Amino acid sequence: MKHLDSRLRQLTGYRMRRAMLPVLARVNDILAPLGLRRPTFSALIIIGENPGMQQVKLAELLAMEKPNLVQVIDDLEAAGFVERRRCAEDRRANALFVTDLGERIGESGLAKIVEFEAQCMSEFSAQEIETFQRMLDRVGQNARQSVAESKD
Repeated sequence: MKHLDSRLRQLTGYRMRRAMLPVLARVNDILAPLGLRRPTFSALIIIGENPGMQQVKLAELLAMEKPNLVQVIDDLEAAGFVERRRCAEDRRANALFVTDLGERIGESGLAKIVEFEAQCMSEFSAQEIETFQRMLDRVGQNARQSVAESKD
């Protein structure tokens, strides 16, 4: 059977996007009842892993513009999931900490997403999953390098 988008299916990026659309839709459905969106969830998990992290470092990790990150942190703080504290080393900067409630919500969301991903990957062996993840990391690294080189 010929696909109507057969020329586009030759493009890895197109296939990656097509695969990600239903994944992202389901992740949105999982996070919504917890009062989270994908950016707030990612920030919550990273902050939980790195108590005291500065907003600037979080923006860098999430590849977000600082004003957009401020909104993410505002949303997490308003929900009672995260608190800002003045950074001891640099009083102009904020250090970020997950609250007990934020920890519970983040862990609940993470467990549900891990379960969903396990369903998505159930036909693959552990070795295939590890190889796939390494390949995705390399694709991202190569793409970032190409973007950086194109700006030179």
